[in-house]
Amino acid sequence: MKNTKGMFWILGTIAICLLFLVALFCLGKRQSTKEDQIEDKKELQTNTKKEIPKESDLAKAKFEIGSEILYQDGYFLVQSPTVQFLYTENGQKLEQTDATIEILYDQYYILKKDGEAILKRNGKEIAPINDTFTLHKDTEKSLYVASSSLKLDDTFAVSINENDCKTCFSIIYDYKTGESRKEFQGELLKIEFPSKKDTYYAVRNKNITLLKNTLEELGTYSDIQLEKKDTNYQNISDEYFLVSKNNKWGLIDTEGSEKIPTVYESLQYKTNKKDWVVAKKSGKYGVIDVDNEIIFPFSYTRVEIFTHYLLLQDPKKIQILDLEKNVIYEKETEESLSIVETKDNLILEWNKEKESLDEKRVTFIYENKEVKEIEGVSIHYDTTMLNYFIVPKISSSVITGFQIYNSDLEYVGLYATSLTKKDYYEVSFFSNIMIIKLRDTEGDIYKAISLKKEPKELYTSNLPIYKVGNYFVIYNKQIELYSSDFSLQEKIPGIEFKQIKDNCYQVKEDTEVYIYQK
Repeated sequence: MKNTKGMFWILGTIAICLLFLVALFCLGKRQSTKEDQIEDKKELQTNTKKEIPKESDLAKAKFEIGSEILYQDGYFLVQSPTVQFLYTENGQKLEQTDATIEILYDQYYILKKDGEAILKRNGKEIAPINDTFTLHKDTEKSLYVASSSLKLDDTFAVSINENDCKTCFSIIYDYKTGESRKEFQGELLKIEFPSKKDTYYAVRNKNITLLKNTLEELGTYSDIQLEKKDTNYQNISDEYFLVSKNNKWGLIDTEGSEKIPTVYESLQYKTNKKDWVVAKKSGKYGVIDVDNEIIFPFSYTRVEIFTHYLLLQDPKKIQILDLEKNVIYEKETEESLSIVETKDNLILEWNKEKESLDEKRVTFIYENKEVKEIEGVSIHYDTTMLNYFIVPKISSSVITGFQIYNSDLEYVGLYATSLTKKDYYEVSFFSNIMIIKLRDTEGDIYKAISLKKEPKELYTSNLPIYKVGNYFVIYNKQIELYSSDFSLQEKIPGIEFKQIKDNCYQVKEDTEVYIYQK
């Protein structure tokens, strides 16, 4: 019995040991598997290569000298002396041809050669079109313009315009249905009122017929005063059209109602609080309102209306008035005068044509109906931003420096220099940087002056300083690019640097042209 118990004890012990060994083996196997998985994962990560973006065709391309690179509506067009290339914005090459490439918009373009024209989109041919056709687009209204029933897509159509509109023909189609709504013998012009977000049309042939966007006719005139900007025709007001019949001018509103009859030799309308209009009659100027009531009689040689002021000039006197007819300034003089209007001020420059420093030209600034005088040769200002006014300071016919004022006519400071002739300097602005070109006996000197707080010289060079896109550029045997604080950013090989689009530039070398992107 004892032997039996001893046997069971031995067998039990062996079984427990075996189970323990099996457990250890399984645990080791699991750990090994986990480590193997980790190693596999590491190996997978090591062997998996990140996809490297393909270098675009455009990035590798260089073109022969004389090539010009243009960017328009998603395309780069390279016009070389012998062949034209067309690339998409991401650098895919679409065309290499000796035909003329005309970019339209929305990935459309035309190839023209030997009197044939093909419309394409992203390299795919859509339709042949006549070489004299021009394309129009109107996505805001339910209209588009076409020469036939050929519909290219929802926003396109074609309009014939041959021989300076001696043969012009337009059809207006409904945007949604494609049905023809009206036909015109003449060129169709689009007139937009940006602030009202309204659109009108004009059909121009021998005369001009005004149309509302519903195609209702407002009237036919011999001329309409429109300002052409890019491809659109902009009206001078958001309320009125200046119109002409028989070489006499009048005013109609946007409903076609006559406000001022067509009886005046000229009309000059500028949006102002009073809706006043400068009119010319019998060779003299006066002021009327949009209801043809006389505000100032026809007895002046010069009348100008500004946003807040009015100038009246006769042969002996000049007056500046506010729009309540209060006289702000008056001077008996026959001197010539040029005027610049800023946001709230008028700048008057006397004797504009005189060059002698002894003939001091005094500039008057009108600010809140107060007259301020600054003595100087002339005034320079930032025509794009009007942030600063620069007035050369003179003493004994010598320019001793440049007085700097901000847009509120607060004195910023004086950049001192010494010049003997007015012609010896030029001033240009780039935001808060003023570039002064000075000339001395040894040649031209260019200075970059910071105007942020007080005049501070940032850079001086005998090499011209240019502003191209985000950079100040100096050609110093190669192209040097400087930031707005005139710290050197980069030097690149080349002899010319020109912006194509944002952060994209054309660089010209001695024998090649290429695109530089930053």
